Amino acid sequence: MACKINDGLTTSCADKLRVGGLGKTFWIGYLSDLDTQISLAQSADISLLDFGSYGGLYRFDGNKFSHMFTCEPQKGAGGTVSFKQSFTGKVLSSSTADDVVLQNLSVGEDIFV
Repeated sequence: MACKINDGLTTSCADKLRVGGLGKTFWIGYLSDLDTQISLAQSADISLLDFGSYGGLYRFDGNKFSHMFTCEPQKGAGGTVSFKQSFTGKVLSSSTADDVVLQNLSVGEDIFV
């Protein structure tokens, strides 16, 4: 079983090199922590995530405009189209506790952003 994070990384105004503005925050969760799985037949926007005990979203802050999300179309057999989604987040570690969070995050198996 892979290690899971149990905290996020946030910044304060005291650390001027790390504090961003618009677009600096992203949230991470685990699919296995959801009490009700997201339907593959979703017909509307998701407006509620129901987590089981001890589950939830973890906040991460970085520099503004330093994160990137891409959505690349993939053509399959018979002309079916799906989308490969990728997220790149840039956060800075300022303590050993931050390092542990990032190391556990790097081995996550069912993460969503």
